[in-house]
Order: sequence, then structure tokens, then C-alpha cells
Amino acid sequence: MKSSREFIDHIQNEYDKLYKSNSAPEWLTNVRANGIAKLKEIGFPSNRNEEWRFFNLSSIYGNKFAIPGTTSNVSAMNSQIDNYKLNNTDADMLVFINGRMSEDLSDFKTGGKELKMGSLSSLSAKEGPLPFDNTLIKHAELEKNAFTALNSALLTDGAYIRIPDNTTLTKPIHILYLTTGTDKVTVSPHNLVTIGENCHATILESYVGDCADYFSNSVTEIMVDKNSIVNHYKLQKESDSAHHVGTVYAYQHQGSQFTSCTIACGSRVNRNNVHVFLGDENTECTLNGLYLGKGNQQIDNRTRIDHAKPNCRSWEVFKGILDDKSSGVFNGKIYVHQDAQKTDAKQTNRVLLLSDDAKINTKPELEIFADDVKCTHGATIGQLDDEAMFYLRSRGIDYKSAYAMLTKAFAADVIDGITIESLKEEVYKLL
Repeated sequence: MKSSREFIDHIQNEYDKLYKSNSAPEWLTNVRANGIAKLKEIGFPSNRNEEWRFFNLSSIYGNKFAIPGTTSNVSAMNSQIDNYKLNNTDADMLVFINGRMSEDLSDFKTGGKELKMGSLSSLSAKEGPLPFDNTLIKHAELEKNAFTALNSALLTDGAYIRIPDNTTLTKPIHILYLTTGTDKVTVSPHNLVTIGENCHATILESYVGDCADYFSNSVTEIMVDKNSIVNHYKLQKESDSAHHVGTVYAYQHQGSQFTSCTIACGSRVNRNNVHVFLGDENTECTLNGLYLGKGNQQIDNRTRIDHAKPNCRSWEVFKGILDDKSSGVFNGKIYVHQDAQKTDAKQTNRVLLLSDDAKINTKPELEIFADDVKCTHGATIGQLDDEAMFYLRSRGIDYKSAYAMLTKAFAADVIDGITIESLKEEVYKLL
């Protein structure tokens, strides 16, 4: 099975087998039905599509991934989960095993009646119709992204977080997705985060796995209300033979500040989509990313920042370090709408190639329909500086240490912007 048509047929079979006769809340049934309908309507992309030209789609289409069952052996996983926790950091933990939340492995407190945190599916079962009925899938683009439609069609669970107005969280929220046990499975987690006015929150998503071959297809929707400050991190370090497609949609209201940093170093093929919509005046957005490739890995980053209103600012820095025969893609677009006067936007992509066989395809873009703006973009590709290496070696530093120092220095401005110290330390270790 190598074609997208055959892959859709397989997904339809999985959908029919698991969901057609399965009782589920009405909202979830509607989301799934809408997802499978959109998927059949638009179809999966091919490499003739510009957005997917460099991505190894056949690696996904050539597998018959199945939806895994529940995992009951919780006691055996406690030590395994400990390996993925943030060291020396007190955090609320939401743990998902094979796409479904484990209450026994999770550790969080809602901290009040208005602050909601937990499983998307369990909340719907306990509370009936929820406020998120009209926000789930609101900003996710089913008609434009086949993998987002696939996420809706196979949706089982995900994290639900609702932070009320005037709330400052004193510790980060860590959403951990572990895929384990059986090979050839697919998980489709959907995270919904709604943040009220005048809030301050830090959220980390991490994706890990120990299966030989699986497909993780995640979607995260984040709504940031007026004057709130949100730090969002995504750490993707799945197994070397996994497939990962992850999409983040963020919508900002007036005066809000949203900072997102994507760290990608795992999986055989990895696609990260980040779409931020600055929907009101005086909003600020910072998008940072670091991707580390080795072996035959492929890491594809696609970002879009929509400036829809006046007096908004955005900064974007993505850096890649590619070794062996790995390959990377960066396509970042800044889209300035006609009403978005006084826009200030900067975008940079820098790539360090550590091997003659490593390669990068980079395409920074500006699309501007306003006439009073300051927008810049740029891309640089290079290798370690021979003069800098000679300087360090001439002062008694061995080759391996000098190599590591220069590599860490290249990535430092992205990593040092991380506000969770233990996460910062972990990323430095990954280098």
C-alpha cells in the first residue's frame, strides 16, 4: 500500500471498525464524522503539492497503522514515565499512553472550580455538553490540512485545559504522550487550551515512544485572550523509526503575548506545522525552533504567522543542525493582511550542516498587503567555522570538545530563551 488513495481506504476501514458501532458523546461522534468526510473530500497530499514537495509521504502511506487498545499495566510504566519527567521541576503532569489519558500516571490539581485540566474524553462524559463544543476544531484547518482532518476522524482523546481570567500558574503544565507496546499503531491526540484574560501560563507538550514503527499525528489548539502571556514548548523525541506529524494552531486576542518553541530530534520523518493568527491589535508573537537531524532522518518545519490587525509584532528564529545523511526543510511565511498597518515582523532560518551528505531546503516568505510595515526575512546555511575551530584547538582544547562548544554556541540563542530550566538542560544534553 503506497498510494494516498489506498491509505484513505485503510483509514476508512479503521474508522468503520472502531467507531461506527461504538457509543460516544454526540460532540465526539460529530467531530469524527466531519473529519472523515473532509479527509475523503480533499484527499491526502502528494509530493506534487508544493507544501509537501520534500516530505517523504510514502513512508506513511506505505504502512497499515492501526488504532491501539487501552494499556492496563500501569505499575510497570511508572519507572518508564519517570525517565520523561522534568528533573527538579514541579509541574502538573497529564500523561497519555497510546493516545489515551492515564489518571493513575498523571499528577495534577485543578486548583479551583474554574480551572479545568484533564482528559478531553473524560470531561465530556462527566459534564455533558461543554463550553468547548463551539471551540474544538474552531481554528484547526480541516479543509486545508489532510492530517488535521485525519486527527479529527480518528480522535480518541487529548488534553483539555481551561484557565480562567486573572490566573497566574505558579508551575508549568506538562502534557506527555508515550506510544508504547505494539508496533504499527497510530495515535491522534488533540489538545484544546483556552486561556482567559490577564493570565500567565507555561505549557509543555512532549512526544516520546519505544515502538519500532508507529505514527503520531497530533493537533493542538491554543486560544489566548486579552493581555495574557503564554509560553508554549513542544519537545519531539520519538523513536528513530517513528513517523510524526504535529500541528499547532494559536489564536491571539488584544494585547496578548505568545511564545512558542519547537524542539525536534526524533522520528524517521517529522513534520511540524505552526500557525499563529494575530487577530487583534497590539499582540506579540515569538516563534523559535531547533531541529537536530542524524542518520537518514527528515525534519520538515512549516510556519505561518498571520498579521490581521494593526500594531502587532512577531519574531521568528528557527535553527537546524543536520549530520550524516539527514535532511531538513524550513518554509516560514509571514502574511500581512490589508488592515495590518504598523506591522513589525522579523524571520530568520539558520542551518548548520555537519556532513557533506546532509541537506536543507529553506524557503522564507513574506506576503504583504499593507503599505506601512517593517518586515524582514533571511536564511543562512553553513558549516562549522574553520578559524574558530583552529582558535580553540590552538588553546589546548581537544577536537571533540571544540566541536561541541561551537555546536552549542550556534543553538544557544534558541535554547537560552526557554524559561523552564530543566527543559533547557535537557535540550543542551540532546546536542
